Order: sequence, then structure tokens, then C-alpha cells
Amino acid sequence: MYDTWLIDLLQVLVSLNWSFLLFPEWSNTADYAPTDETFDTVPLHSTELGAAIDQITLPATLKLTPEHAFIAKSMGTKLPLLPVHGKEENVLFHSLVLAAPPGPLNFDSMAIEWCKHADGKAIFPKLPVYLRTHFAD
Repeated sequence: MYDTWLIDLLQVLVSLNWSFLLFPEWSNTADYAPTDETFDTVPLHSTELGAAIDQITLPATLKLTPEHAFIAKSMGTKLPLLPVHGKEENVLFHSLVLAAPPGPLNFDSMAIEWCKHADGKAIFPKLPVYLRTHFAD
């Protein structure tokens, strides 16, 4: 077993003292400049859905799980956008499908309407793709 930082250090020392690379195929992490770039979850929702999520009123006592809080923070929303899950969400899904106008379902509008029922306990906001895939199942 080895530590990569030791290999990096050895590579730099040999290069400075002897002017050759001890491990020519090795990518030394010190050769890369630090940046502000991050690798994380990014928001996937539309601005309209984001505005609907912002309109959700939550009780001050609401405590999200650490996982839900992480997802919400990463997505830039007050609640995480999660797939349809649980009895209450299935009941809501069926009622929204039955209340939809005739013709093809508009899952973008349904996701915005869904936000009016989100409470952060049993019902969470949805991306349109979550509603579309749930309908397909």
C-alpha cells in the first residue's frame, strides 16, 4: 500500500534534483492549479417549478433528514425533489390524474400543481419526469 502524496513528493524531488521523471506515467496532483470548480448535484427543475417550490409554506418546526437537506441544498430548493413514494403521494397522484383535462397529461403543469400540496413530511415536490415515469408504471 502507498500514499499518493508520497509518490507526488518523490516525483517532484527527483525531478528537481536529477531533471528526470521517476514515474513518467504518473499524474502528479501538484501539477494542477486549484479552482473554484465543484462536482456536485445541480438543479434540474424549470424556473416555473422553482417559483412554485418557493411558494410552499413550511412550518418552522419542520426538520428534514440529513439526506433530504443535502438534496434540497444541492438543488437550490427548500424541499428535495423526490420520486413518487408512499400512500399519500400515490393518492395525490391519482387525484391529479383524474382532475387533469382530457387529452395528453401535462406533467410540467402537474408538477407545479403538486407543489400546492407539498408539506415536507408525507408529500414532497416532484420533477415532471418523476410524474411521467410513475404514470408509465
